[in-house]
Amino acid sequence: MAWTGIARLAGVSVSALRKWRTSGSASAEHRLALARLAAFLDLLSEYAIEDPAQWMEMRLPLPTGYLIRPIDLYRRGAVSGLLEYASARCTAEQILDQIDADWRDARSEFETYDAPDGAKAIRIRGSAG
Repeated sequence: MAWTGIARLAGVSVSALRKWRTSGSASAEHRLALARLAAFLDLLSEYAIEDPAQWMEMRLPLPTGYLIRPIDLYRRGAVSGLLEYASARCTAEQILDQIDADWRDARSEFETYDAPDGAKAIRIRGSAG
């Protein structure tokens, strides 16, 4: 897993992680957060997720206009939901319904599209160009 992802999940900066790696001076709270993350990634391996770090960064299947990754859900405390998803016992939408019943109302007013030159571009959702 990338240092930025680990830092984000532990609630610290990347430089703090590097410092801990060399000196081992993390607080008990941060050591616990890192241990929980490591245990979670190990559990994903048991659910036949080949590359748990990459899996945490993948885009979950949601309707157009919504983007969330497992790493985002982990940060929001949806650990058990993610394990259910990894074992194919629920959908990404069901996890979101459990942690935020209004998530469908939070869709961005912007969308990406393929511009005439073939490059990706951004526009207000529903506009013609």
